[in-house]
Amino acid sequence: MTIRKTVTLVEEINSEYGAPASPPLRRIAIAAVFENPLAGKAAGADLKPLIEYSLELGASLTKTALATLGASPAQIVTSCPMDSLR
Repeated sequence: MTIRKTVTLVEEINSEYGAPASPPLRRIAIAAVFENPLAGKAAGADLKPLIEYSLELGASLTKTALATLGASPAQIVTSCPMDSLR
């Protein structure tokens, strides 16, 4: 499948709920627009091509997100350190 475009958003948070974040917290969102192989096909078409492609697309978007952040998978924090202040 062909990716038509990607969109990447990086958010940098310097303080949250009045507490400084040092170093700043960074969040990233990334999305892709790709050709739809099911366009023009009847409803109920086999979704297997999309499911298979989602694995490749997920890996590609993850690599792009990590490169954008300049990070390795080991450096990614999946919860916010400021959660304990909420």
